[in-house]
Amino acid sequence: MKPFLVASLLLGTFACQAKDFTLTVLHTNDLHARVEPSAIKGKTYGGYARHMTLVEKYRTEDENVILLNAGDTFQGTLFFTQYKGLADLSYMNYAKYDGMALGNHEFDKGVGTLAEFCKRATFPILSANLDFSAEPLLKDLVKPYTVLTVSGEKIGVVGLITPDLFSISSPGPTVKMKPLVESAQIAIDELEKQGINKIVLLTHIGFDEDSKLVPQLRGVDIVVGGHSHSPLGEIELPGGRRNEGKYPFESKDKVGSKVLITQAWEWGKLFGRLKVTFDDKGVVKSFRDGRPILVDESIPEQSVMKTAVDAFTLPIMAMRQTQVSSTPTGFTRSGNGESELGNLICDSMLAKVSASGALIAIMNPGGIRQNIEAGPISYETCINVQPFGNTLVVLDLNLGELKAAFENDKSYFLQVSKGFEITYDFSQPIGERVISMKINGNQLWPIPPNVRIGNIKIVTNNFLAGGGDSVTSFKEAKGARIDTGFVDVEALIEYLKSRPSVSAGKDGRIKVVNKS
Repeated sequence: MKPFLVASLLLGTFACQAKDFTLTVLHTNDLHARVEPSAIKGKTYGGYARHMTLVEKYRTEDENVILLNAGDTFQGTLFFTQYKGLADLSYMNYAKYDGMALGNHEFDKGVGTLAEFCKRATFPILSANLDFSAEPLLKDLVKPYTVLTVSGEKIGVVGLITPDLFSISSPGPTVKMKPLVESAQIAIDELEKQGINKIVLLTHIGFDEDSKLVPQLRGVDIVVGGHSHSPLGEIELPGGRRNEGKYPFESKDKVGSKVLITQAWEWGKLFGRLKVTFDDKGVVKSFRDGRPILVDESIPEQSVMKTAVDAFTLPIMAMRQTQVSSTPTGFTRSGNGESELGNLICDSMLAKVSASGALIAIMNPGGIRQNIEAGPISYETCINVQPFGNTLVVLDLNLGELKAAFENDKSYFLQVSKGFEITYDFSQPIGERVISMKINGNQLWPIPPNVRIGNIKIVTNNFLAGGGDSVTSFKEAKGARIDTGFVDVEALIEYLKSRPSVSAGKDGRIKVVNKS
């Protein structure tokens, strides 16, 4: 073969190889103000100082790195109560995030609090399916998409938020929702018209919804998701949590092109890292390091961020002693069925998710860890009453699933909110002990003649929703399920703050006949 021909072929080979582009996507979601590490069975996971160590490590080791957040940075700890997201933002600005999708909890304190966060962010805040044209505080601060330039290559990033926003948060009347699929495709098409062929959807709609969305679109390559708190990947998780799929989860778009879907659980306990190689046309060829990092105690805390976290903690320590209400009677957690403290907690849960349409709150008595004594009620007292940091989950149940929750020997006596009445007969076998259920005076069980009872929306904590205390009917329920991200103790504190003085009482929510 002639030398010049060999040289030409080699140059052609090198040129083809040079056109491939590898992008490293680092990502987080549903951090929920977990500035400090979260404890699980005596060990700690997450924390922004550990995250900063990982960000610096992979920015040094990997090529063409972008760092993304899929929403719900707000709400979940006293850090949010104190700083309204600005403690989290100090980390995100310092870490130099490249983009963040709005989550539903970013609206929990209204558009004013969110606007202050957005003004101070040094990275773009994204949501393609929200219309802010009538909201002056946000219309210039939130964009449908952004374009990142990485080693000369342009990456489009499109933000999306859950269409359930208005039933689970407080965006107010000036914010409007646009159709999800249409909004996503319009943004993708606009990016493609600019010659951008590598596109990331940064979504806060949930893993299942991501999986449903991708086949309805064309032009998307990667989905970085949040909202459903889904752990993906073959990795041993703390607390016995099981993963919900592969990392990344491989799907196909409307025209059959490969799409990679990712998510990184919750509270910063996992840190997402994915390397994706594109060909010269922007088509996904392959991926590497398809496994998120467990942010455990083996990861050291970056010193600058650790110092900042320590400083943010000082006012939190003082806040714990702050009085939120008072009680002349005190509240006990015992009561051989209905308890005073169970009533208070369930009422606070229902009040917190009032926009969701839930009719009943259900709480496990084992999650109530101490009484409230007569006198001032402090943050510290509330935290000691509900120390586990469980989140509130709204479930859509049929009547059988609801009744079954009360029909096992480990779930007695589940505490319930005002308006719901349940009567047990302990002389009957398990499975037949619930002889009556009513809601707001209307009979649910036994089912009244000629009455059709549809699904009933309830709120419980994520422990019971996941099958804790053998409440398998909640875990296996087929209806809609929304983890609101609201922390149970925060709901209690908010409820007490609105009532300067509270008194204990029972009103016959739980009754027992034929005690055994």
